[in-house]
Amino acid sequence: MNLVNEINFDIPIKTIILQAGIAGRAADICSGLGKTLLICDENTKDFVSEGNERIILPGNQKPELELARELSKHQPDYFIAVGSGSLNDVVKYASFLAGKPYIVFGTAPSMNGYVSANVSLLENGYKKSFFAKSPEAAYFDLEILENAPKRLRNSGIGDAICRSVAQSDAILSTQVTGSPLYEDLFALLKKYEADIFDDIEALTKTLVFGGIAMLLAKSSAPASQGEHMLAHYMELMQPNAPQSYHGEQIAVTTVTMAKLQERLLSSHDYVEINSIPEDEINKHFGDDFGKYCSEQTHKKYDPILGKKIKINRQAIEKNLIKLETIRKKLENIGAPVEAKNIGWDKNIYENAIKFTRYTRDRFTFLDLV
Repeated sequence: MNLVNEINFDIPIKTIILQAGIAGRAADICSGLGKTLLICDENTKDFVSEGNERIILPGNQKPELELARELSKHQPDYFIAVGSGSLNDVVKYASFLAGKPYIVFGTAPSMNGYVSANVSLLENGYKKSFFAKSPEAAYFDLEILENAPKRLRNSGIGDAICRSVAQSDAILSTQVTGSPLYEDLFALLKKYEADIFDDIEALTKTLVFGGIAMLLAKSSAPASQGEHMLAHYMELMQPNAPQSYHGEQIAVTTVTMAKLQERLLSSHDYVEINSIPEDEINKHFGDDFGKYCSEQTHKKYDPILGKKIKINRQAIEKNLIKLETIRKKLENIGAPVEAKNIGWDKNIYENAIKFTRYTRDRFTFLDLV
């Protein structure tokens, strides 16, 4: 099944295959690509057999910008990624820096970034988004996905269920700053949303569509709003937290954003930003990162400082999934729903809700807290 045929948009990727047994055809798929460099990790090294050079990364490899730069020094005709979130982002950016195409064999339904043109990488300890280039082709073996560890599957559900809170943030941002609304892209993300908890095909399609939405928007905005910003803050401020998957973090932060959105919608008729607390920002984040945060905050707030902007609640509320519905669905599959479930410090997380708004020039409900 080529998922490109399900999408009513023109995209640069012509092949997105979702079917059982596709991993067994990897050698044939790669045979005409010339010299390839296959990059996998300790968890995925046996999933795909392919004859050319191979690099095996640690199973807990973080998505580090410096690693992508090192890998980009190789000059194959094609890079091949075999893995999921962090590995895919590193290989995607390495191939972009090297000016070479890449293809990906996705090994878990754990996140939505497989086919996007952007990556999230750690630079000096903070997760930042970088523009790259989408894969030339993506392959997903249903048998491998079906047998992926439960935590990885739940992670994918966490990364997919945030659609409701992300769309609410995007609508608020449109009302306040005039940013794009992405209605047609959110409709694509919603297509199989009701079935992601029970159907691996529906989950994988939803995650792939998330990457396509980001690709078409030329931004992570259709799939990443306040909930992702909170997770990135926690990676920065609690770097030694117990290991958790990206989608597990997003499950927690989605519940948080759903709670905030319900509360703030009931208490706010207007948005009014009158000042930027530069001293507080610099004190909290330190001089170097504080300067970056101040720049991001000025880009976001300067055009609206002193203005009183009315919120259209109905436009936001009609797209919301209720907090209790989200929480119950996640609890029913054993996914985390509170910061303590993934080892996040309570006090740091409370600070995240207050200070995350200053880390990016993206207007969300966090800006109303």
